[in-house]
Amino acid sequence: MNTLHRMAVLAVITAVVNVSGCYVGRDHGPYDHGPYRYENGDRIDRDGHRDVHWCDSHHDDENCHR
Repeated sequence: MNTLHRMAVLAVITAVVNVSGCYVGRDHGPYDHGPYRYENGDRIDRDGHRDVHWCDSHHDDENCHR
């Protein structure tokens, strides 16, 4: 293996190691505090399924008081 080839292989390995260690921050969205979001007393999951008037029967839930 010649020197140029070794340097190329080393450069590729270094690039892969550096990329794998990078950190990608999350965007803050409506589900940062759990799997549900709450809207007008309704509970909505990540898929958009809505439990209508969910807070009416769950008064003690802290999310219903926001």
